[in-house]
Amino acid sequence: MTTLGGAQNARNAELQRRQLLLTVIVEDVSLPPTGHGCELTSTIETATRTNKVPGRRRIAFTLVAAVRSSRGRRWRLGFGLLAIITAVGGNSAALALSDRVREADDYYLARQTPENLTKGLELLRADVEQDPNDYEAWWRISRIIYYQARHAAASARLKLLDSGNDAGKKAIALEPNRPEGHYWLASNYDLTAEARGYLRGLLWVDAIRKELVTVNRLDPDYEDAGGLRLLGRLDYRAPFFYGGDKRRSIDLLKDCLNRFPDNSSAMLYLSDSYMALGQKDDARKQLEQILDLCENSQRASELAEDQEEARARLSKYFHVAK
Repeated sequence: MTTLGGAQNARNAELQRRQLLLTVIVEDVSLPPTGHGCELTSTIETATRTNKVPGRRRIAFTLVAAVRSSRGRRWRLGFGLLAIITAVGGNSAALALSDRVREADDYYLARQTPENLTKGLELLRADVEQDPNDYEAWWRISRIIYYQARHAAASARLKLLDSGNDAGKKAIALEPNRPEGHYWLASNYDLTAEARGYLRGLLWVDAIRKELVTVNRLDPDYEDAGGLRLLGRLDYRAPFFYGGDKRRSIDLLKDCLNRFPDNSSAMLYLSDSYMALGQKDDARKQLEQILDLCENSQRASELAEDQEEARARLSKYFHVAK
């Protein structure tokens, strides 16, 4: 049996390891003295993407995200280092992750490749087989399945989503006061509603809204204000007699972008809501801003998809080729 002292020693060793990795990362990166935020973060990403040291890539990505969120300010790098030091300095939840969950997270970062999702899911399923009460694994299973279902053939989508829904429910049963399970269950519900068609999909609206309201109560900033973003999308898509409200959709998506100004999905959804109300200039502005965004290592796949959609909308509605 692991003693309390032994667990504390393990945590201290992990903190020391991460501090050393942070030092190596900073030494490895040759930062340009000036330049656009995209150039700065690209330099950091190039220096860290091929690294083989476990855990180091995730720390580097945290630095990249922090640098990008404050681009254009002279204290850009300091802000990034502060975010890293905070992450290194004692996140007990992160240190509690099993080795399988940590490895699955690395595979998820490269989710553009289907094989990486498969490997990540295999690791997580092995984890819950050994420990059925591992909340961290269950919500991640729901997250991976959601991503797989988004890109799956229609014939396979519903079966995948049933599994994703079950994983989300198991996560919620274990930790009802944490946002992750609620968020990924709502995301899987949303895809389920879409896959079942308009009329049958309406039956899922209340369940989706319930989970998203819970996410926003527990942590409105979770997943780049994902609860606000999806609730805004729900208000755009749902008819008024199921609680839909396109003006409220705009307010929710603006709130999301106030918190996370570079979220391409929120911009895309906001553009659709503006178009629905005839505000074409505002819609076009959102689409053009999506194309100006820097690549984000943690949302690279989603950004690429959103930029493709933005180009299609600019061509269709505004006859603009980008």
